[in-house]
Amino acid sequence: MDCAGSIWKCTKMKTRIPDNLLAKASQLCKLSCRPVRVKLVLKDGRTIYDMFVDETGEIVMTSGKLVFGERDLRFRPSNIVDVVTY
Repeated sequence: MDCAGSIWKCTKMKTRIPDNLLAKASQLCKLSCRPVRVKLVLKDGRTIYDMFVDETGEIVMTSGKLVFGERDLRFRPSNIVDVVTY
């Protein structure tokens, strides 16, 4: 992705869940027509609760706080292995 001219797009790309889980996240969001509350399972076995993911796979909120970039997360999005609804 060319980031020239759009700092927002470059920042937000860093908070997207891995490509192999995009279809699953999109399907979950289609049911509610808005970001959906999920648990994220990481490679190291941790489960991150109270996350909100939109239909494009972007992590938009965590524990009631907006996510503007990877610095707002306690993990790397590339370490996500599963997305689970409550």
